[in-house]
Amino acid sequence: MEYQDYYKILGVKRDASAAEIKKAYRGLARKYHPDVSKEPRAEERFKNISMAYEVLSNPEKKQAYDQLGSYQSGQNFKPPPDWERRYGGGGDFSGMSFSDLFEQIFAGFGSTPGASGFPPEGALRSKAVPAFQADVEISLEEASAGTERVFEIDGRKIRIRIPKGAQNGQKLRVPVRPRRGWNRMAGEGDLQITVRLLPHPLFRPVDDHLEMEVPITPAEAVLGTEVEIQTLKGRVRLRIPPATSSGQSFRLEKKGMSKASGVAGDLWVRVKIVAEKPHSERERELYEELLKIQRSKTR
Repeated sequence: MEYQDYYKILGVKRDASAAEIKKAYRGLARKYHPDVSKEPRAEERFKNISMAYEVLSNPEKKQAYDQLGSYQSGQNFKPPPDWERRYGGGGDFSGMSFSDLFEQIFAGFGSTPGASGFPPEGALRSKAVPAFQADVEISLEEASAGTERVFEIDGRKIRIRIPKGAQNGQKLRVPVRPRRGWNRMAGEGDLQITVRLLPHPLFRPVDDHLEMEVPITPAEAVLGTEVEIQTLKGRVRLRIPPATSSGQSFRLEKKGMSKASGVAGDLWVRVKIVAEKPHSERERELYEELLKIQRSKTR
């Protein structure tokens, strides 16, 4: 992933106070808010500014961020193993973007006050058994774009962010801070959710890409045709070349699901030749004539 310098994004020093961070954010938010800003790439800048402030304005998030060290913005970066063990719950951060990394790890923050956060100092969350486990069903569209779900644990609601690119069976661990008197959690009460992708009428996810099937007639297979394909990102036209065989696949680059890295996977379209009964006597005669021609070639 590429490192993002949140201090540089807000234009403050690394030892800036909470008040200085807040002041810097307010000024930049007014300047780059997409509803009013005329600056180039305002929406992208505003998202980066908001993410930087979300992390640096929260003492626990800021502490974790500072422990990553200081790098150049855009520099290839991987969280150190001890940081992954402490904050990731044994999760795999490979393929994630920097913002998705913080979205997943701190998904529980910002819900009911005191409802989620880090375990106490020294708790080995990577080895701890989650106190709460749940399956969450999401559509392919939600998995591609990222989505949220709300869980209720002992009467408390916790909003969980499921990052884009989530795959079927993927496990996400969210730290849940015990409140006073909640002894049964023993300070290591993670919530572990297992992502379950709902079946889709058109697409089938395979690894990091999607597959789908499109029917064409024998005549279209022989002569070639152009078909309209529905993708997760809208409709596109696909040219089927002449002499296409049933089962042949065509690749639509970056028309599949979005990955955690932000890059979209591919969509593979497999052709299925479908024969129908002739709709008219003339159509039957043409098929019979074609059959005679084809048989004469094999003699």
